[in-house]
Amino acid sequence: MGYTVSAQDSEDEIIKKYNIVFPIPELGGCKNMEACKTYCDNSSHAESCINYAKSKGFYHEGDVNQEPSLNNEAKETLGDAKL
Repeated sequence: MGYTVSAQDSEDEIIKKYNIVFPIPELGGCKNMEACKTYCDNSSHAESCINYAKSKGFYHEGDVNQEPSLNNEAKETLGDAKL
């Protein structure tokens, strides 16, 4: 919880708002939002996705006991939202 991106934000708005520059080395070198979403869909990448979200400012500390939910929110922010 604590993400500030809404499902109504366009992909371009999210990229601009959070100064996202592709490729993203921290996320397996993903070259676009869809590739980053795919990367973050893999639960073994949860830590790197959360760390990236924190570094860009669209993750805020919440209930750390809900790591699967945090991973889902990172995926949503990185492209899982219906844009």
